[in-house]
Amino acid sequence: MKILYYHGGPGFNSNPEKNVLLNRLRESGIELLLWNEPSLLRPQGQTFKAQNAFQNYLECAEQFLLANYSGEPIVLMGHSFGANPVCYLTQRHPEKLARVIIISSDLSPADADRNIFQFTMMDFQEFKDERSLELENILANYTGKFDANTENGFALAAQNPRLFNYYWMNKERMGSFLSFYAEPGFGVDLDSFFGVRRSFFASNLKNSSVPALAIFGKHDIVISQEKELSLLRQGFSSLEVLQFEESAHYPHIEETDRFLAILTHELDSLSDQRRN
Repeated sequence: MKILYYHGGPGFNSNPEKNVLLNRLRESGIELLLWNEPSLLRPQGQTFKAQNAFQNYLECAEQFLLANYSGEPIVLMGHSFGANPVCYLTQRHPEKLARVIIISSDLSPADADRNIFQFTMMDFQEFKDERSLELENILANYTGKFDANTENGFALAAQNPRLFNYYWMNKERMGSFLSFYAEPGFGVDLDSFFGVRRSFFASNLKNSSVPALAIFGKHDIVISQEKELSLLRQGFSSLEVLQFEESAHYPHIEETDRFLAILTHELDSLSDQRRN
């Protein structure tokens, strides 16, 4: 059974997952197909369009689904911001889906923005960096919209060399994972990040009958798990939730063995249902 994977972001790509997960899943007989969002860094890929960038992002995600659909229901998997195209496609093509798996969902970017600004501000405070005062002002004026104030907040957060430490528990796996963004064409795309976030709109998915599994890391401080669960429960009438005890925002990378066991079990169950 095919699994289509939509990476986190925006502004990122699936090159780390290709290097970290692909062979592990292939050894278990799982066909993982990895999507990369439109980017000017990859001219051979899908075209990035600054105007209506988020709609273009979703449409490219849909093209990936349609190109890989062969008539049998498939599994969609999305990490972090990648939960948004998964929900969009669940709404658009429920008949093509056997199941969706959502990891550390970021369906409410405004909550994640606040969290990121908060822990980055506190980190600057710890290191006696005056940029903490600028972020304090950003938070005081935060509206929940991706306006100039929010953009300035991300510009400040990006200056913190310890930013991604707060996304991980396992720093060794963090280093290995992040190293794959250094390969040509797979760096962080700020044009995509800002374009997609400026034009973002929330999914209208409600009460989908497609079975869903949500996985969270217990120590994730990037997203608001309570808010995410509320949105997922509105979106899916059949939702199973698992929490990984030794993970933060990347449970599928930090606890790969457990993740692989769960994934294998899920696909075996789907195969049994199909046979029956």
